[in-house]
Formats: sequence, structure tokens, C-alpha cells
Amino acid sequence: AQLGLPGLLRLANPVISGLAASSTNAPTDPAGAKKAITIDLKIMLSICKSLVYDDRSLLVPGSSHPVASLMQAILPSLDVIVMIYATDLEILDMLVALYRHAILSAQKDMLIVLPQLFRHMSHVYVLSPSSSSLILSFFTTAVNAFSTTQSEAPSTPQHQQATAQVNSLFGETLRTIIQHTMGLLQRPDIATRPDILKNFFELVGQLTTNMPEAILPQYLQMFYDIAVGSLSVLYDRTALRSALKLMARLVALMEHKTVSSSPPSVWTPLVAEIETLLTQKEADLIRRLISAACGGVSRSHIAGIADVLYSLHGINPSYFRECTMSVLQTEGFPSKAVTPDQKSTFLNSLMRNHGIKKFRDTVHDFAVVSRGLQDFGAST
Repeated sequence: AQLGLPGLLRLANPVISGLAASSTNAPTDPAGAKKAITIDLKIMLSICKSLVYDDRSLLVPGSSHPVASLMQAILPSLDVIVMIYATDLEILDMLVALYRHAILSAQKDMLIVLPQLFRHMSHVYVLSPSSSSLILSFFTTAVNAFSTTQSEAPSTPQHQQATAQVNSLFGETLRTIIQHTMGLLQRPDIATRPDILKNFFELVGQLTTNMPEAILPQYLQMFYDIAVGSLSVLYDRTALRSALKLMARLVALMEHKTVSSSPPSVWTPLVAEIETLLTQKEADLIRRLISAACGGVSRSHIAGIADVLYSLHGINPSYFRECTMSVLQTEGFPSKAVTPDQKSTFLNSLMRNHGIKKFRDTVHDFAVVSRGLQDFGAST
């Protein structure tokens, strides 16, 4: 930057003072204070974008990244701004952009203010449904940023302490997000906001891969309920694809595939919890997946559904057969268009020792028949 670090920090001083003054006036005059707050947030974001030092040797040894220092300076003002303007989309867009940039730039130096920033975003997630997708995207960015920092930093006691702090913070934040998302799923208008669940599934997927320590065992049941519940309320292609990817990711962990960047000592306990959950829920999950493939969702998702079923089959074929047989024995399931003989042919074809392509074809053909579109058996 042409002004240099000292010049940029001097430029920030009146912005810090301006935000303090405006946030003081905001509780009694929110409309009047908004203009000044908007201008100062834009300026602060521009200053922070100029304070990018990839080479940390340019900083004073032992000092924090200047962006982290600026965020700490305006934190009291941000506390007030979030409380007053939690549903104001214009201000929220700027806040999320500022928080996102600060985390990507300063990373571990943001730990001192990160708890409060996360509380801000959690508060907005609950109060402002129109911003829910934006907030979930922010948290996904944060997961990616801190997981990269943790994997690249040397394993020192200080680093381990910072890692534990971040994981705990994500775990606490995730509790609020899960509880509110569960409530959203019960709303009649959730089908009109597929972006919320899409970004939620992507966030959970990133946590599973990059920060499994943040996923407490009691969350898994909630993930399951949200994911399978979405099969009956979502009709958006990308949202459903994200739900199916999350299911496949969780099942893949059980198969001990390399889908987590954390060491086995970290994600092995999570695998054990997933195994317990799916052992209890496998028949229910198979029923829901087959029902979705055979008419509950668009045909474009049949391949994704088949992938989850294939993973379940690979873990324990005999238990998969037992569960699937039990599900198919229900009269009229998945539709009256299929006969008992066709169900038997379908199950036998699934259990043959063949690869994923043939498995997908079998699920697709059976789904087409269940929808009343063609005969089943010749192609399988």
C-alpha cells in the first residue's frame, strides 16, 4: 500500500472514533446513525484490505497482525451495531465482508476477538432468516481458514492450546446453528429457501473433513434428522445434492476412507459414533433413500442416492441386505407400480458383486419402474 503500515493505521484512527460515536447514538437514533456507520464500515473494510502481509517478517516480531488489532479496537462498536442492526441487510453484508476478510488475513491473531465475532454471527443467524445463507457461508470460510492454519503451523504447546480454543469455539457455535436450523426445517416456507440448507450441509461437511473435533456426538443425530428430513421438503437440485454429499461423507468415514485431514486419533471417535447411529438408523435411512429415488425427488438425484446406498452396502453387506429386505417387504412400498418379484430382482441385483456404475444403474432402473415409467428386470 502506498501509505505504508503507519499511514494506514493513522487513517484508521478517525474511523475507529467515528464508529464509537455512531454506535453510541444508534440505540436512540438508529436511522440517523446508520449512514455514518455504513460509511465508516466501508472505509474500515478498505483499510483492512490494504493491510495484507503474506510475509509476516514485515510485522514487528511478537506483534499481532494489524487487521486483528483494528478489529479489537472497533469490537465495542461492533457489539452495539450487531444488536441494533441484526436484520439490516446492507449493514450485515458489510459486517460479514469485514469479518471474512479479517479472518482470512489475520487468522490465528484473530483468536482474541473471534469468540465475540462468532457470537455476533450466531445472533444474526437466529434473528435474520434472510441472512442465514450468508452467515453459514461465513462460518464455512472460517472453518477452511483455521483448518489450514492448524495443519501448516508447527505443533507447539501454544499452537495446541490455540487449536483447542478454536475447536471449542466452533463446537459452541455449531450448537446454536444446529438448533436454529432444526427449527427452520419445520417451517412451511423452507422449500423456498434451499440455499440455507445447502450452505448448512456444506458447513457440516467442511467440519467433518477439517475439524471433526468440533462435532460433538449429540450433534450426529441432529445432522441425520436434518439431512433425511430435507429429502421430503427440498426440491432444489443443489440443496439436495449437498444433503446427499453430507450423507455420503459420513458413511465414507465409517468405511475409513481418507476424507478427513485430521489424524486418525481425532476422527476415529467420530467414526465410532457414526457407526452406532447408522446401525440404529440404517433401515430407516434405506427406506427414506429408496422412497426419495422412487418418486420423492427429481430423477437427477437418483445417482447421488445410489452412492449413499452403495456405501452402506460396502460397510456390512449382510446387514444392508437384511435392512433392505425388511424395507421392501412393506406392501405398496415404494409404490404400487412394482411387484414382489420385481422387488426381489432389485434386491438380488444390488447384492451382486459389481461396481458403483452397475449399482447406480440398478437403483435408477428400479426407481423408473416405481414411477410407472417402464418395466423392470430386463436391464438388471
